Amino acid sequence: MAAIKAAADAQAHAHAEQTRTNLEQQTASIRAETEALVEFLHRDRDAAESRFNSALESQRQSAIDREDYLIAVFVVLLMFLILAVLLIQRGGLRPAAIHEAVEPAAKSSEKLGGSRVGHTDTHKPALQDYGLDGRDEDGIRYLLRISGDQLSGDQGIVIGRNPNESPYIINHSDVSRQHARLKVMKNRVFIEDLGSTNGTSVNGQNIDDKGLVSVSNGDQIIIGSVVTKLRVMGI
Repeated sequence: MAAIKAAADAQAHAHAEQTRTNLEQQTASIRAETEALVEFLHRDRDAAESRFNSALESQRQSAIDREDYLIAVFVVLLMFLILAVLLIQRGGLRPAAIHEAVEPAAKSSEKLGGSRVGHTDTHKPALQDYGLDGRDEDGIRYLLRISGDQLSGDQGIVIGRNPNESPYIINHSDVSRQHARLKVMKNRVFIEDLGSTNGTSVNGQNIDDKGLVSVSNGDQIIIGSVVTKLRVMGI
């Protein structure tokens, strides 16, 4: 009976030892698998972080390249603009629109054969031609060549925006259809505002309600917003 009990105890001990060994092996296997999984996850995380940093750096560099390109384009355009302004100021580049007044056809061949800047006609001393030479706020030039014969007439000449009412046109939105009148009386030139919307000034003084105002060679005359100077042609 004792022998049977001893054998049973030995068998139970052996079974318990085998169970412990199996558990240790399973635990070691699970630990190894867990460590391998953790190591894989670490490697995958490092790879993902590396890819993210690479993409972020690429976007940052692309943004820097675009900014450098836009700055370069802006600098080039600014240089061209400065060059164009300098050329215009020095007379090397004519603006796109230079408005020149044209007298009636019957007198154009005699009076306006050379109405461009720098041309000088021969005039009778008592019938000098006059010019209004100016620019608007956009730098567009307006050149009116005015016949001395017409200035000395009873009505003088009318300056305005409407070509149907005057051959002396300043085609600008601030200039009224019939804006101002120029005339010569007793060898002196006078200007008169004709009730224009935006007014007329001489050397900075508004003349809207002053009737005929005497002007001389070199005086500044602002018609609407077009700044001009009165010139005796040939001087």
